Amino acid sequence: LRIHGYRRALETAGLPFDESLIFACKVGADLAPLWQRITRSTPPPTGIVCYNAEMSAQLVGVIRRHGARIPEEMALVSLGDAHVNTLVEVPLTAVDNNYRAVAQAAVKQLMEQIKNPQASPRQVLVKPTLVVRESSGAKEES
Repeated sequence: LRIHGYRRALETAGLPFDESLIFACKVGADLAPLWQRITRSTPPPTGIVCYNAEMSAQLVGVIRRHGARIPEEMALVSLGDAHVNTLVEVPLTAVDNNYRAVAQAAVKQLMEQIKNPQASPRQVLVKPTLVVRESSGAKEES
């Protein structure tokens, strides 16, 4: 689903989808081989979006151990904002999925369904927000 969303966002922006820019990795795996694959890309990317906070935090250590500087040589963004994003050596920019608002919307809809079982379910979109920190190289908003 994330790759599908990524592809749609690129299409919307008028940009081509390049499958060679996607690097799959199992949760909990050693990320050193992943980093080696990334750096062997031609041209090597200048930024990475990780699919969760834990992997992003782990990747910070791998990148730094291999001598690269974040964000000067490699920007890093985490999908999902978690406390760990602020505890790593370079605080991680993150996409906050706003799970509190998602839960509130789900409970509200459930309560409406209980009150009126005949009502049609509706889709509720909760917008994520970008939490800018040092790892992306962007300036934090005041």
